[in-house]
Amino acid sequence: LVDISADDSYVFDVFRVAGGRDHAKLLHGNIGTATATGLGTEPQPGFGPEVQMRNFRGGRPAAGWSVDWQIEDRLKTLPPGANIHLRATDLTTDAQAAMAESWLAYNDHGANHEAWLPSLVVRRQTDSGSLASTFVGVLEPYSGKSNLGTIRRLGLQTSAGIAAGDDQVAVAVALADGRTDLLIAAAAAASAARPTLTQPDWACATDADFCLIRRDATGKI
Repeated sequence: LVDISADDSYVFDVFRVAGGRDHAKLLHGNIGTATATGLGTEPQPGFGPEVQMRNFRGGRPAAGWSVDWQIEDRLKTLPPGANIHLRATDLTTDAQAAMAESWLAYNDHGANHEAWLPSLVVRRQTDSGSLASTFVGVLEPYSGKSNLGTIRRLGLQTSAGIAAGDDQVAVAVALADGRTDLLIAAAAAASAARPTLTQPDWACATDADFCLIRRDATGKI
């Protein structure tokens, strides 16, 4: 649960999967409308007739692309005038993305209804070998106006100064009030020893599974 009344609420979302040749991550908000920024509108292949989704449109997105859902309070559970959104900024490497519609059946005061939910599909595929993917994103539920600024994925290095793999994740999140967060999520090590990861821009080195550093508007930690 996230308190959308707070000015710094967001979810750092990292999902790793290995094996097979086709990986897809699906996300949708509630009933409402969705606006994509940095994502094309070309028709895209779906998942076949067995999946209750339609109208796939997208392509290979621009860096730092995002989708913003404006939630429709169809069941009248929110205070009058509420303006609730969910913003998803995706930072997955070498991925394609598409917006689509997912079928939903729901009950409202004893009556059956259906709707098509705006849905996001982030997909990675390979023609040969075994695929390994690290899906990375930031989810922000907010009321009225977003409280986040620029969201960037940063590079990580090993203690030897070599670029770390794509499964080692660092993201910088700027807040609207001038603060900035650095989030590092390390992949599980194959051995008992934890790797030390460094982020040069922040002069940071850590062997933790997860690390969060926050700077205030003056740059003080």
